[in-house]
Order: sequence, then structure tokens, then C-alpha cells
Amino acid sequence: MLRGLRSLAPVLDAPKLEELVLTRDVPVSDEDVERMLAHPTLRAFLWVALDVPLHRSRPVLERTDAALERARSVHVDTWLAERHGLGGPRADDPPTPAEL
Repeated sequence: MLRGLRSLAPVLDAPKLEELVLTRDVPVSDEDVERMLAHPTLRAFLWVALDVPLHRSRPVLERTDAALERARSVHVDTWLAERHGLGGPRADDPPTPAEL
């Protein structure tokens, strides 16, 4: 929740940014989109824009969908487990169907 965020510029300054997932109403400017498209390592983007008017979200998604992969929205534990073998299920997690 980045309600006070005025621009994605600080996020887009990350030199090794590969994926960006936004949820809810986050301000995304035309300059932010240009920076996303020109970012040297950003390859995937997703905006779950449920509470954002279409006139604001549609242009961003149309431009980014044409140039970037669609990122998956996953919980941080899943992402760490998939990328780095960290995290994963906790002892208090219910068993998965395969484990039953």
C-alpha cells in the first residue's frame, strides 16, 4: 500500500528490477510507463487495477502488454521458494491435496 506515492520513479531506479506488480490504485504517469518500457532489466508487469477507473488503467496496460510479459501475482513465500529455494511451506500450513 503506497498511498502517498506520487511516482514510480524510485521503484524504477532499481537497477536489477525484473518484475513489477501493482495492486489497487497506484499513480502511474506517462513518464513512469516510458521508464518501464526503457528499463534495461524489467521484463514483466502486472497491474491489478480493481479500484482504478478504466480511463487511467487501460492506456497503461495497453502499452505495457505490448512490450512486457505479464507478471504473476504470487505470495512472497512462493516467490522466494521458486527463485531461491527459500521460504516455502511453514509447519503450521495445512497439507496440500498431494500430501493427503
